[in-house]
Amino acid sequence: MTSMTTVIAVIAFGLSAVLAAGCGVLWLRARILDRRATELRAALDRLAPAGALPVANPTGRRIITVEILNPLAVATRESRAGGVLGTVAPALVTRIVYDQACRQIQEGLTEEGVEAEVRIHVG
Repeated sequence: MTSMTTVIAVIAFGLSAVLAAGCGVLWLRARILDRRATELRAALDRLAPAGALPVANPTGRRIITVEILNPLAVATRESRAGGVLGTVAPALVTRIVYDQACRQIQEGLTEEGVEAEVRIHVG
C-alpha cells in the first residue's frame, strides 16, 4: 500500500507542478495583453480624440445619422413664434424641431417606397 500511496503522491505533485506552470504562463500572457491594450488605447487617443470615433455596430447594419446643427435658426425661419420661444425655452424648441424633422424624413422615405425606421436618439 505504501508504494501505491507514493505513486499517487508523485502523480499529484507532478500535476500540481504542471498546473502551477500553466497558471504562471497564463499570468504572463495576461500581463502582456494588458500592456498591449494600454499601448493600443494610447495610440487610439493619438489618432482621434475621445468621442470622435463612431460607436461600433456589431450587427454590420448601415445606419444614417443626421444631427441638426442649427435647430433654433430652423425654428426661427419656420415661424416667428419659434424664434421667440427659442430664447425662452431652447431645449423645448430643439426637441420640436427634431420631432418635425423626424416626421418629415419618415414621410419622404415612405413616399419614395423606402421602408425605414426613423428615430431620435438623445445622448
